[in-house]
Amino acid sequence: MKKMLLFMVFFTLVLSLRAQELPLGSASETVIIIDPGHGGRDFGAITSVAVDGTNVILREKEINLQIANRLVTILQADHNEWRVLMTRTEDQYLTLEERSTLIMKDDREAIRISLHQNASTITKTRGFTVYYSDWNSKPLADRIAQELTNTVGSVIQARGVKQYDFPHGNESARNTIMIECGFLSNEYEALLLADEEIQLKIATGIAQGIEEYLKIEV
Repeated sequence: MKKMLLFMVFFTLVLSLRAQELPLGSASETVIIIDPGHGGRDFGAITSVAVDGTNVILREKEINLQIANRLVTILQADHNEWRVLMTRTEDQYLTLEERSTLIMKDDREAIRISLHQNASTITKTRGFTVYYSDWNSKPLADRIAQELTNTVGSVIQARGVKQYDFPHGNESARNTIMIECGFLSNEYEALLLADEEIQLKIATGIAQGIEEYLKIEV
């Protein structure tokens, strides 16, 4: 139920962001919107893991933002011609209304990527999954999944590329992707997801997937 609600919130939100944080550019500009899921009092998934004999609390909202910041750094460093935006840059709670204030008002086709961590009552479940909004978005999802497999697949296995039947009429949105980077409910994988090196590999894979997609599409 938690993940079902999460899907509904994300794909309602990811097309729309607060106007004051998203200045509009030219119609030909490549725009990439990164959405670190959760924030503030919305922790997302939470787990406790043992690190050197000490229990450490890992919160999804924090890992989402850490990976997002690494991804944005890579994208801006490699492609300063792209406009890279974030829905939040700190531990900030955004209501559905706040995230839904602005639907992009020009004709740009932004790439919209939301970052999340998964959870399951079956603690052995692990791996990353890439979800896409419609068949027009699948090529982007495929590219990202392939590059993630290349960079991090040796430690976090791929669970596939999947479509979700989105509510609220957003099925036609191109280039709308959500990535569940792994399972915090799996202690081994949770430790990986909190590791800076693994986070960098995840961010690198996503960035390379975007780059490879744009080489073909643009």
